[in-house]
Amino acid sequence: MYDDGQSREFGEPLEDDAAPIWRYVSLPMLLQMLQTRTLFFPSIATLAKTDPWEGHWYSDEAPIVRSGIMNKMEKDLALSPESEGEGKRTPLETIDFPANMQALIAKSVYVNCWHRNSGESAAMWAIYGRKHGIAIQSSIGLLKSALAVEERPVAIVRVQYGSSLGMADPSIGIALRKRNSFSHEQEIRAMVVVEPSNEVGIPVKVDLNILIEQLYLWPLAPPWMLEVLKAEVRLHDLHKPIKKSPLYDPA
Repeated sequence: MYDDGQSREFGEPLEDDAAPIWRYVSLPMLLQMLQTRTLFFPSIATLAKTDPWEGHWYSDEAPIVRSGIMNKMEKDLALSPESEGEGKRTPLETIDFPANMQALIAKSVYVNCWHRNSGESAAMWAIYGRKHGIAIQSSIGLLKSALAVEERPVAIVRVQYGSSLGMADPSIGIALRKRNSFSHEQEIRAMVVVEPSNEVGIPVKVDLNILIEQLYLWPLAPPWMLEVLKAEVRLHDLHKPIKKSPLYDPA
């Protein structure tokens, strides 16, 4: 289910429920959604295989975070009662706190990414929907409502571009920001936090009849492909408008 409190805790929640959002997927990915009635949420570790800075502290942030955590732990230890075996405690200066936090977040945070835009995007088609892809049109409010069938809490947060993080920011923010070179994506992320695992991704239940407003086929697809897509979608008892993208139609 959508969790508004968690969304506010993690970052900047999205309150404009009428705002259109898009997800550009391959045909196999759409079929997986239709067959399982789920959205696939890859882990941050999986996303980092294509963008090495996913879920990472930047080079100028890591020393600040490490120093801040060490100072806080040293104060806590100074205030705590002495205990037996205290001399065996691992020296704080030998622990790489930022790296440990990165590793934890990479394996426990799973996200599903959407593009916020009033209309179609040629760039998003080229990156994520080329070669017979499909664009799913929805809205922020529909995404929230469609997640009601999922038992786990799901946050929906806007991705920040070029932002810096410090000790005052939630550590999970490293999973909710990207470099400025990705700002064209205007991304929002649905996010689930689970126990750390090595899973590439996890399925999250969704009501597709609520989620999907309209489907668009790749703008350069041949006419017969549109009919095949319509028939396949009907087989899965989904009755939504489906049309070829007008992106390259004559002006």
